[in-house]
Amino acid sequence: MVSFHRACTVAAAAAVLLACFIPGRALAATPSADLATYVYANAAGDDPTTAAVGADALFEVYVYNYGPDAVAAHVAITVTGASITAVSAEDFDIGAACSVTTATTATCTTDSLPGDGETSTIDLHTTATVAGTIAATADVSSTATDPDPSDNSGNAQITAVVPPPTSLTATTSYDTDSGIGFTLDIDAHLTFTGSGDDVDYSEIDISYRFAGSSTWQDGGTTYTDDTGHAMVSMGQLASGDLDVRLVHPGTAQAAGVTTTVHVVAPATTLSATVAPTAVNRLGSVKVRAALSLTGSGKPIAGSLLTLERRPTGASAWHTVTTDYTDAKGALSLSDSPSQPSDYRFVHASEIGAGASVSSVVSVAISPSLHETLSPAIEPPGYHSVLSAQEAPRVAGGTADLQQLKAGKWVTIHRKSVPATGLVSWTIQAPKKGVFSYRVAVQPGLNYVAKVGKTLVLKVTTQGLGSRSAYTFLQVYNGHPMRWNPCRAIGYKVDPRLGPTGSLAMVKETLRRIHIASGLSFHYEGRTKSHAVWGVIRHQPAPLIISWVTPKNSNGLFGYGNEVGYGGATESTYRDGRDVIEQGGVILLDKSDPRTRGIAPGFGAGVTWGQLLMHELGHAMGLNHTNGKWQIMQPILEPLPAAMYGAGDLHGLHLLGRSQGCLP
Repeated sequence: MVSFHRACTVAAAAAVLLACFIPGRALAATPSADLATYVYANAAGDDPTTAAVGADALFEVYVYNYGPDAVAAHVAITVTGASITAVSAEDFDIGAACSVTTATTATCTTDSLPGDGETSTIDLHTTATVAGTIAATADVSSTATDPDPSDNSGNAQITAVVPPPTSLTATTSYDTDSGIGFTLDIDAHLTFTGSGDDVDYSEIDISYRFAGSSTWQDGGTTYTDDTGHAMVSMGQLASGDLDVRLVHPGTAQAAGVTTTVHVVAPATTLSATVAPTAVNRLGSVKVRAALSLTGSGKPIAGSLLTLERRPTGASAWHTVTTDYTDAKGALSLSDSPSQPSDYRFVHASEIGAGASVSSVVSVAISPSLHETLSPAIEPPGYHSVLSAQEAPRVAGGTADLQQLKAGKWVTIHRKSVPATGLVSWTIQAPKKGVFSYRVAVQPGLNYVAKVGKTLVLKVTTQGLGSRSAYTFLQVYNGHPMRWNPCRAIGYKVDPRLGPTGSLAMVKETLRRIHIASGLSFHYEGRTKSHAVWGVIRHQPAPLIISWVTPKNSNGLFGYGNEVGYGGATESTYRDGRDVIEQGGVILLDKSDPRTRGIAPGFGAGVTWGQLLMHELGHAMGLNHTNGKWQIMQPILEPLPAAMYGAGDLHGLHLLGRSQGCLP
């Protein structure tokens, strides 16, 4: 028979040890521990074995494990003569499971109390209600084998006594030489009640709360000196109105005592000024503040001030900015109001300086005016438009048009300013001369009056430049080609593609030509026809003025920069004279990119009036000239106003009634 138990022999053990199975029972080693417990008195004060009745009496329990193994341990604590108020451990090993079980018992447990002499400390807080002995006993136990259990228990005692009563007084003052702001100094004095002897080198705990708050905040701890005094300094707090609580917690030698000091920050005076008191919109103003102690007038340096602003007439204030006063208690801040505004400074209560609000100072806004007079030079009988744009736009005010008469400004018309802020007047020029105008506005609503600049209007029949700056389209037998001035020239207009006011601009141009030449014109209505050059045909009127597109211009408006053509379309020779029978003007329509920069009217810049005067000058017989300020220059250039120059006027004069009738 084969025995399976013999499969693992001694000889084969080295080779088959891991494959062998030897029946039997495994035995675990028993952990070893050498525990010890010591209890020490550690009451506050000079004598750690004495505590005041009602004060904290502290015991410290030390647990040692001198054995080699970490073991589970249980510490049972019993107190007599006092109640346990708290128990805690300073390390994780025991502190994880400390608890007060009754008023006089507590326990701490751990699953792993380190060995090799490691120490775990337990703090045991007790309080006695009557004088006597407080005894604390601590016993440590474990499931481990302890070769010497004789030191597993420890105890200590503290004597609870009734300490002599104390008094705590406090006086306050301010350190006004601290440089920035103020410091509140509190002189606390701790003495024995009755004898008045000083309680030296004793703890004073500080807390404070602001006025209106119920929450006390920690202010730190200080100690009395050898005279029983402790100096408490407080500064840079959120408010100068507060309660300060001083607490001596008490020892066996001196009973605890509490006193509260109510602090009210000294009154301050805050003033404000602003300059200038009226500015243009978004103009800069300086708002200045001065902060001082009421009564003494001492400047307060380093205090935070808030500059507030509101629209004049409003009730809600808004913060502009904040900053600190300088060494003289002064602060200067800049602002740029966009509307009439009120300003004030606000100082919140702080240590040594109470809350204060300055008086209100106000800034008015002088509106800005942008005025134009167009045209600024014109012939008699025409009109100019004077416009003034007010900013900001404030409806409800008035605007006066004033004229300088005999050295004095006289209001000749008044208007209410609309919500757009734009007012305008049409000034008719009945006679020649130089006239001065200006606009004066009174916006109201806390805006100040504004007088605008002087605008000069010149009404004249004389033009600028050289009188000889002219040429004629054609000269025959020494005479220029011209219309018969003794017969009214009928004309028709096709304004459909022209700018707004096209017909009125044509009529004004012909009126100016009449003034310069004496030629007469008769309006015969509208037409859908336009002038054609190079083809003899009968026109619907002797003179036609039309706006056309490049497509129907018979090729005149190609891809160049031309915007108008004018001249005679038919002339005849009679008695040695070249007489214009028909003429015309065609202008490029207003929607073409080449004409989009041309302004309506006869004002400054490049205008439709200027273009009409140029092309109708051709239709009257004038040619181009290079003379400065002349309408008949070949290129449209910006002018102060659309006015015929001196050469233009003289050329028209030589084409008109002064040269006599033609057959």
